[in-house]
Amino acid sequence: MFSSILTQSSLENAAPCVRFAPSPNGYMHLGHAYAGLFALRTAKALNAKFIIRIEDIDSTRCNEHYEKQMLEDLEWLGIIPDEPPLRQSNRIGFYKAALKQIHELGLLFPSILSRKELAQIASVKEAQQAFSWPRDPDGGQLYAGEEFALLPMQQKMMYSHPEGCALRLNMDKALLHLQKKTNKTDELIWQEIGIGPANEAGLTRAHPEDWGHTVLKRRDLETSYHIACVVDDALQHVTHVVRGQDMFYATSLQLLLQRLLGFPTPIYCHHPLVVDDSGRKLSKSDNDLAIKTLRERGWSSQDVIAELNLPDFSQFQSSHHPKQSNF
Repeated sequence: MFSSILTQSSLENAAPCVRFAPSPNGYMHLGHAYAGLFALRTAKALNAKFIIRIEDIDSTRCNEHYEKQMLEDLEWLGIIPDEPPLRQSNRIGFYKAALKQIHELGLLFPSILSRKELAQIASVKEAQQAFSWPRDPDGGQLYAGEEFALLPMQQKMMYSHPEGCALRLNMDKALLHLQKKTNKTDELIWQEIGIGPANEAGLTRAHPEDWGHTVLKRRDLETSYHIACVVDDALQHVTHVVRGQDMFYATSLQLLLQRLLGFPTPIYCHHPLVVDDSGRKLSKSDNDLAIKTLRERGWSSQDVIAELNLPDFSQFQSSHHPKQSNF
């Protein structure tokens, strides 16, 4: 299924490719404009192909109205890709194939426990035992293995009839699988040419265990963000992933998935987020800062760009290719 994907060593020699991957689940705001312009200018500094990927797998939140407005706003800002945008909603088959590959390694298990139910369990346990339930880097409660005790036949039936059932990655088994495969336990590393929330930069060690037994297929979807993101970065031969610092810690999990699927690891460039006067990350509910609203108020595209005060991008000109991993 994935025979056309570049290997890590050939990715080093590939033409540089930078992607920008917005979701049409609301109106674009200044934060999205900053991210798009940051990716575009990084691509220009690298003399790279610039692509846009529309991350619209969540049909309950994404719609054509938002997508149309988003593409119009991007063009108005001069954020124009070198090829037509790719839509993830058209690529579910690729994500299913990746999940099947991980399942065949014995690393997935079915789960019917919802995020809300897990939060309720955590709340009760915290109240009863006066301790803090462990959380992932996004602040969500970690799954504690409530359904590990299911009989193999029950698990097989749940996996074969996934309606209303999520598929989780058994993190312990996944890390053990890599350890046996490589005889190395501590070399999940990526090259960071941007900066993380705690000033992380350069060769950065991944900590996928921080995410616990994470969901790779949601109950209400055929996939999850992390699977779709990793598969498309590989299939689109992306050499540089440019995105906000809010995604920095997710790189650890995505690097693990790349290893499990035999995909190469791009260079990552995380940038600071645009925040409001209180220091809070902008939200798509902040209509006053939506690009659509600013345009209606008479702002020009140059007004928006000047407001964002983007940095100098010459620093990226020597960061052409991912360094070969030890795997």
